[in-house]
Amino acid sequence: MKGCEDFFLTVLHAHVICAAKSIMSKSHFDNVTDLAREIVVQYLNFDPDVKETTKDKVNLHALQVLNLGLLWHGFNNAVKEGDENRILTYYKFFLLIYKAGNCHNYYKEVINMLLQYHFLFTERQAHQLKWCRCINTQGKPGRNVSCDLHIEHLNRRLKGMIQNIHSKSPDNAIDRVAKSIGMINQVCETLEAENKVTTESTKHSRPSFSKELEMILQELEDNHVFENLDRNPTSYQHIKSVLQLCSTKELRLWIPKKVKKYQL
Repeated sequence: MKGCEDFFLTVLHAHVICAAKSIMSKSHFDNVTDLAREIVVQYLNFDPDVKETTKDKVNLHALQVLNLGLLWHGFNNAVKEGDENRILTYYKFFLLIYKAGNCHNYYKEVINMLLQYHFLFTERQAHQLKWCRCINTQGKPGRNVSCDLHIEHLNRRLKGMIQNIHSKSPDNAIDRVAKSIGMINQVCETLEAENKVTTESTKHSRPSFSKELEMILQELEDNHVFENLDRNPTSYQHIKSVLQLCSTKELRLWIPKKVKKYQL
């Protein structure tokens, strides 16, 4: 899983660099901030009411990689920083993606969460809902992880402890271990940190993808993916602008129907 994320991040970096080089070939910028702002203006479209005008499927594919990739990257960054306001904003975009992909369980949960936060919960409950999605067990900035991933780490530790239980009353022993897993995990992490012990599930080293980045970037530049050349190859027939498949008006009619259907 981590390898797939690392490779996709390399592909995303190549698209960003290619977009920057395409813009810089036409204009000059004094700083990176102005260049980044121009990339957003020219290539990113998160408005469901503004349809993509390009008929070039290769160009549309590159724009989709850039748009959806930066959404994914921004969401991961918001989780790492524990920025719950940004996380809620990203969920609104994900709702469009889940609807386009007919991911019923996912868009049901997003609708339910947004309804609870904005309308159904008290101020205290809404505050708890917003700030309970990440956890930082290291106390350092940028080290937050999602709570469900943290639970997976605890479950892994718990399963290892259960395997080593030798008791005449295994049910009672398992119950005691489960209730103390939080403290035990903290002790184990402290010992592992002091002895510089890392495990596959908690620490990942990212190998260099410089060669792959150069290869992907060269391929993108050779094919002029950020130019509208009216290309329509057979393998790209299915490419669509995901965020623009449903307008704001359609979304406002669709959400109440789902609320009524699922009795949220």
